Amino acid sequence: MPFDPLPEPLSGDLTRLARRTGGGGLDLGCGDSRLAHRLSASGLPVWGLDRMPGGSASVIAEASRLPVTECGVDLIIAANLVRHLLSYHPDAGFLEHWSSSLRSGGVLYILEDQPDLSTAARRNYHDLQVFLAALLGTGRGPLMDDQVLRPLVTRALPGAGLQWGRLTNRRRPDAGRVLELLDRGTGSGRGEVGRLRDSIQQHGLDYGPYWWLRAQKRED
Repeated sequence: MPFDPLPEPLSGDLTRLARRTGGGGLDLGCGDSRLAHRLSASGLPVWGLDRMPGGSASVIAEASRLPVTECGVDLIIAANLVRHLLSYHPDAGFLEHWSSSLRSGGVLYILEDQPDLSTAARRNYHDLQVFLAALLGTGRGPLMDDQVLRPLVTRALPGAGLQWGRLTNRRRPDAGRVLELLDRGTGSGRGEVGRLRDSIQQHGLDYGPYWWLRAQKRED
């Protein structure tokens, strides 16, 4: 999912890290790799990583087991991924693995949609994610408040420079595409799928706010 705007510190980090020799970054769970391409425009090569072959990812691997050496990359970004990984790894042990994969002074960014029920369109997006998590089971999580991750990050990344922030995403989901997918499973139109379809048709979809975390590895 695209995020717009991106966290303000990210621009400075990209400029700084692009000056390094032989550096690069990873966009974990990259999907269509749009974010990786957007970040690479800074001059720092960012490769999309996904566990599903056949897409646009440059690297096929599990995000919890990165195929890089220790201290091998300058930037790791995980956008709407951690809430899914926690269903497999509730202790968030992958955070330590990501930190160990960063070079000295490298940074980790985590971006996650914030649950928000303040408008009908935002409730629709929230309810859609709850429905998908219930439908797909392990490997898919509902929207996650940053308070869920804060204690896990504090324990997994002691000594890291941490910053948290929140922004409102200006992008809007493709409601038409979502309705097409829901229509395939409506059957008689009853149940949660039918309710979601009707509400999205009436009120649309809105990502709403998202929260971000920046964790910088200590300089040697």
